[in-house]
Amino acid sequence: DQLSLLMPEKAWITSMKNTGNDLVLDGAAVDNPTVASFMKNLQASPYFQDVNLEVIQQQGSNHRFTIKCKIKLPS
Repeated sequence: DQLSLLMPEKAWITSMKNTGNDLVLDGAAVDNPTVASFMKNLQASPYFQDVNLEVIQQQGSNHRFTIKCKIKLPS
């Protein structure tokens, strides 16, 4: 499970939608640097490309985020 290996310790996924090669990840993290770290991990992975942060907003003590990316199958 590549996604769980890329997830920082202080972040979690609340929902995941997969349509074809498009993936939408909704989640939360304790702070913005944790979200940035997760995005960098996704971008560095050979399994994901076109990683974009769609939404980030503070909700209570956490930061809710939505990341869209494409799944890239290794050749």
